[in-house]
Amino acid sequence: MTSKSKWETVGTYGSLYEAEIAAGRLEDSGIPSRLDKRGAVGLFGPGFEGKTVRGVAILVPTGGCGAAASASIPCGVNPESTELPPEGAFPVDGAKLHYTITGKGPVTLVVIPGGPGFGFGYLHRELTELLGDSYQLLFYDQRGSGHSTGVEDTTRLTMATFVDDLDQVRRAAGLHRLNLLGHSFGGLLAMQYAIAHPGRVASLVLVDSDPASRERWSRFRTVVHKRRTEDEARQLSEIKAIPGWELRSELAERFFRISLRPYFGNPALAERLTFEFDEHVLRNNAVTAGCAPTLIIAGDSGIFSVDDSEAVRRRIPNAKLEILEGVGHLPYVEAPEKFASAVRTFLPTY
Repeated sequence: MTSKSKWETVGTYGSLYEAEIAAGRLEDSGIPSRLDKRGAVGLFGPGFEGKTVRGVAILVPTGGCGAAASASIPCGVNPESTELPPEGAFPVDGAKLHYTITGKGPVTLVVIPGGPGFGFGYLHRELTELLGDSYQLLFYDQRGSGHSTGVEDTTRLTMATFVDDLDQVRRAAGLHRLNLLGHSFGGLLAMQYAIAHPGRVASLVLVDSDPASRERWSRFRTVVHKRRTEDEARQLSEIKAIPGWELRSELAERFFRISLRPYFGNPALAERLTFEFDEHVLRNNAVTAGCAPTLIIAGDSGIFSVDDSEAVRRRIPNAKLEILEGVGHLPYVEAPEKFASAVRTFLPTY
């Protein structure tokens, strides 16, 4: 078991690609031209948690709704809501996952934040305002993020564990099949979950999701570097030079607003971001399977290309791709009305 501060831990996620390739455990195969009945997407490749996961591609299993799906359960959005208290924690193997429920409606939409390493705070207010009048929104912090525990053992910060944790969220919420909304890394996790549990996914909303190919994913670093101005780079360096900056909410929020400016189609809109940082969060911080209907929302000015989103769409039967003009990596902030309209059109409210 190893122990790191959250900021060190966040930095390890991207480097897992390089470490696994160097060790010969990750097949950098890109998106395949053929479907694989095993249906596995591997962000971090084989060798984690003793499970074999092929490559880094979207692989769609055949067979209707998937072998795990009951013949009595139709494909489509699942009109289920949870009776959980509005706030609490899910006990999972080696951690507790903090959650909050907002909104109202017969359909529960489980929101998976990006990062990895971010809690759901940056999505909480905006999505509640946009969708909370029609849907019950279940936000949860992934293991080692936000108010959840689990950062103490970084060996468990793997895709396989995140998938298992999400299934524990499903069980604790008393939901048979999940309607998932994943942003950025959360979209990739949603796809990974759908591959592992095709019969437990009713619908997917992928919001500027990470591509499910290491080659495509790695391009975003170049995009961000080209978009970041010298002044922004200087400001980030100045903040990081301040001792203890990561434990001061005003500095941490300023750092991430500057850091995320290249992710926007209109960088000035980064000032609208809210992170809901508090002392606990800051210290914690120190493709698809079956027939699940899928909505992919992306901007034409994001850190991932439209072609990346199109590649995901081609691998998901009957997926719909919604491209928002002039929008970057956070469409719910940059084009809230168009974002909400796309989700509402896709997800019936019954």
